[in-house]
Amino acid sequence: MTPTTIGDLSSTLKAPPTVTVYGPHVCPNCKKATDLFDRRGVQYTKVDLEPGDANHVYVKEQLGYEAAPVIVVKLPSGREIHWGGHRIDMLTALVHLCTQGIEPDEGEAHV
Repeated sequence: MTPTTIGDLSSTLKAPPTVTVYGPHVCPNCKKATDLFDRRGVQYTKVDLEPGDANHVYVKEQLGYEAAPVIVVKLPSGREIHWGGHRIDMLTALVHLCTQGIEPDEGEAHV
């Protein structure tokens, strides 16, 4: 799997992306990510993982991640970007995109 980088995120969007945070119910790094999103007003859905459940199988087998949180970002174009683990670089870029990069008349422009 090719590592996700900041360059994979758009710099501007027509609408906010859909953000999903996957991780176990008790997960310090998931909490750090969702606390950051809460402080900065980023909308997200938190999905708790239980070993062997459908969401766990999706994250592990389809996306290929072992480390939580797994962040899945669906852009308005339908493109999905995801990463696993506490990636402050990606979290910061996503917060910036969601709080400053929404430009209704500009469409998607890439970094």
